[in-house]
Amino acid sequence: MTQLSASIVIYKNYNDVIIAAHSLLDDIRSEKMTCKLFLIDNSASLSDREVIQGRRMLRHEFANYSEIEFIDLKKNIGFGAAHNVVLPKINSDFHLIVNPDIEVKAGAISALVNAAQTIENVAIAAPKLVGPSMEMLPAYRREITLLDVLARNAPNSLLSKRRAYHEMSDKDFSQIQDIPFIQGSFLLIRTAVFKNLQGFDESFFMYLEDADLCKRASSYGRIVYVPSATVIHKWEKGSHHNKKLLKYHLQSFMVYFRKWGIRWK
Repeated sequence: MTQLSASIVIYKNYNDVIIAAHSLLDDIRSEKMTCKLFLIDNSASLSDREVIQGRRMLRHEFANYSEIEFIDLKKNIGFGAAHNVVLPKINSDFHLIVNPDIEVKAGAISALVNAAQTIENVAIAAPKLVGPSMEMLPAYRREITLLDVLARNAPNSLLSKRRAYHEMSDKDFSQIQDIPFIQGSFLLIRTAVFKNLQGFDESFFMYLEDADLCKRASSYGRIVYVPSATVIHKWEKGSHHNKKLLKYHLQSFMVYFRKWGIRWK
């Protein structure tokens, strides 16, 4: 039987985590697979009422779930670094990197596992990500260039063709596709690959750690999109509206280009 593990990093969003964890485990159980799920709390050190109540609610909700392990971190160490905490604990065949604001649709996990096992040389498999209204999300990208950074932050009327090219709008997403960079809200990665890579590069506090992971994982195998697997994602572009998050995003672009070199287009 295929062994799975999964990790969800929490930062105050306890209600979302409950929905995500239930949908993930329900789908896995329905397919008669097993999974060890790690709930890693980056906000556990905070003492505000919201966090205290949220942590209590989460532990009560999953008190009888033997497949769940809670990990409370002493401070917010970042998205990728928090996921990396599980590296010494996992010996599964595949590991699922899961955002807290997702909902797994029936059959998604088995579709991803089947694709990873039957398609030649797969390192990472990712589902069709859709919004709450089931519209497909622009979560699949070509490799990032400086022009893509400008296009991302330009008004919609400017550089729209470049933005569409970067988001691979020319591809047929009803078919399995090889993708250079898949947004990391839901990824199935071979555990051996994840461990060989030593997980995420912790130089990225948040943002672009998924682009970097895909680029490094591509030396071990293919990064594939699997349309028969569907996951709902709330897709909140926080850095567009929050100056602190925008700062993290810009810092991550600098880390990425310093590591991989700057390409104009």
